[in-house]
Amino acid sequence: MQHTDLDPSGLFRLSDKFACLYDSDGKYLFYDFAYPERALSVSENVRDLVFCFSGNEGRSVESAMDAFARHNGCALTQDLTSHLKACISTLLRVGILIPKSPSGACYTAEMAPFYARARQVPAVVCTTIIREGNICPLTAVLDIGTGVGSVALQLAAASRHVTGIDISEPFLAVARQTATERGLDVSFTLASANKLAFRRTKYDVIIASQVLHWLEPVWAFRGIQFALPLGGVLFVIEIKPVLPSSHPLRTVLHIGDEDYESVRRGSTIQCNNYCRLFQVLHDSQSAVTPDRVWLFRQTRTFDFEFAKAFFFANCLRRAMPGEVDPWQRLRELMQEHHLEGLRGQMYWMLLSMRKRSIQDSHFHALPMPRKIEDI
Repeated sequence: MQHTDLDPSGLFRLSDKFACLYDSDGKYLFYDFAYPERALSVSENVRDLVFCFSGNEGRSVESAMDAFARHNGCALTQDLTSHLKACISTLLRVGILIPKSPSGACYTAEMAPFYARARQVPAVVCTTIIREGNICPLTAVLDIGTGVGSVALQLAAASRHVTGIDISEPFLAVARQTATERGLDVSFTLASANKLAFRRTKYDVIIASQVLHWLEPVWAFRGIQFALPLGGVLFVIEIKPVLPSSHPLRTVLHIGDEDYESVRRGSTIQCNNYCRLFQVLHDSQSAVTPDRVWLFRQTRTFDFEFAKAFFFANCLRRAMPGEVDPWQRLRELMQEHHLEGLRGQMYWMLLSMRKRSIQDSHFHALPMPRKIEDI
């Protein structure tokens, strides 16, 4: 991209995939979360220019250059303007700067109301977290990938210090509105869990609900370990639907085609994979090690509203390539079934892990859950 191609009306921001660090020589490096070995060394001036674009609101090229000149106490001459535009073009080309989009996430404003109604985390899962995490009014709680705030809002009944982070502004807007309507004081912040390692805040309890597959595992797990104090607890929530063989979501989109035994085995494998990654990433003083896993079974209706909350439009287009309007066709397929024919089970897996000193931490594989709790 040449600097002459820069859109003067466009807004740009620092990509969530990059973070700035200092190396052992005091040089400024931008690390790519997806490829940690890809570290780009920059000058102090370039770092300052990048930071003029920091923040989720985005900034125009002209505004950022003006901020850079004011920060450095210099005039924005023609030569400096040309040099800065060339730098901005390079930063866009390597991905450190990106065009600002309406939302940094694929979860859109259209999906938010469906998600709020159809994908609420059951109360028993949250009460288990409150009980096992010893959450009280002073407990600092972080809900990673909070979405519309389902978990954070329930935990706010026990703690006055709940923070939810997500990269979908439309979902956060729903969470904030719900908190206001319920009179709850919850902080909902637009932020990526990939960057927890670069923050200084500690949380007694961290929850990662149906989000770890969206994150860069090494950066996110290091960040979680860094954000937990000794004795702090991490709770991971994952879901798995099991549907009748004739359910449209199973026949068309191929979800829910497992049985109870495969869900139980799969949940245990998934838990142990998370535990092993923490084992690999432990530091010299502490490690996050497993405590327990629960499996809850929820009988519910998997209707069209659930589909709108669960799937993206491109998923349907790939599954139904010959349909002009895949959503309408899915609706018609569901209408051919009585509500009872759309009922199935949603399995909720809850894993607890605790940060311990190295002397007290002994890694062990988790056994399969012996008991399924029906809710």
